[in-house]
Formats: sequence, C-alpha cells, structure tokens
Amino acid sequence: MLLAMMPFCFRIPMSMWLNSSSSPPRPFSLISASDYSTSLEIGSSESAKFLGQVAERALFLWNNDHIENLIKQNRKVILPIIFPALERNARNHWNQAVQSLTLNVRKIFSDIDPELFEECSLKFQEDEAQEKEIKLKREATWKRLEEIAAMKASSNEPVLVSPRKGIRAPSG
Repeated sequence: MLLAMMPFCFRIPMSMWLNSSSSPPRPFSLISASDYSTSLEIGSSESAKFLGQVAERALFLWNNDHIENLIKQNRKVILPIIFPALERNARNHWNQAVQSLTLNVRKIFSDIDPELFEECSLKFQEDEAQEKEIKLKREATWKRLEEIAAMKASSNEPVLVSPRKGIRAPSG
C-alpha cells in the first residue's frame, strides 16, 4: 500500500531498500537523468504522499549523491510538489529523526535555489490561509444550520435554508 503511494521513480528501488539493510540499492546508479525527469511527471502530486510512514527511509535517499544530483537538476519540478509535505513534516512530524532529515532537505533546496524556495513558501502560506478560510466558512455554515434547526425543533415544520454563496440547494 505504501509503495503504491510513492512516485514511480522511487517504487522499485524503495521496495528493494525496505527489504535490505541500511544503504540504498545499486539500481539508483542506473537511473538516467532523462528517465528520472520523465518519471517525476508521472508521479505528479502523489509524490508528496511518500513522506508518510516511510518518510525516514525516503529522506535517507538524500545520502545518495546520484539521487541528490538528480533531484537538484529537477528541483523546479520536484520542490513545488514536495514542499507542502516538507513543511508539514518539519512542523508536526512525531519522529524527531524525520523532522531533522526534513529540515536538512529544506536547507538543501533553500541553498541551491532561494528564489524557488521562497516562491513555494509563499504559495504554501496562501494555500494554508485559503484552507483556513474554507474551514471557517464551513464551521459558520454548520453553526447557522444548527441554530435554525434548534429554532424549529419544537415544531414539525421542515427546515428550509436559503442557499448562500458556497452552499448548494438540495436537489430533488
């Protein structure tokens, strides 16, 4: 299940590594830059999910010079995809080793392309603010519905709520 959530470029090597000792398997040296770049596009936003339960092992991939160089060469594709996962891991991950490794990866991206890093950071902050706004609107809608239902609770009258922006009218 976890391997299925990983980007294509990491699936086979990671499955081999998970079943081995501690260092990345030899096939990493066989991945060409063009194959790696192509597989990144296949992985799309699903690639950020690989930082879940296998986060520590996945972050250890950065200890392999070949993989680190491929990731650096393709940073403009990779960083926007994995930035949200890196931020969440750096802030909230329960495992201190994962937090530390995540901070190291963030520093690598920040050092090699500060402009791209800042761009991704701003986008992440905007997305977080938008998510917070959506959550507040959802909570306000539920509160309004609960208030209306409480007012009508004593009667057998059906509760009709006029649709507002962001709220759909019931179909049927």
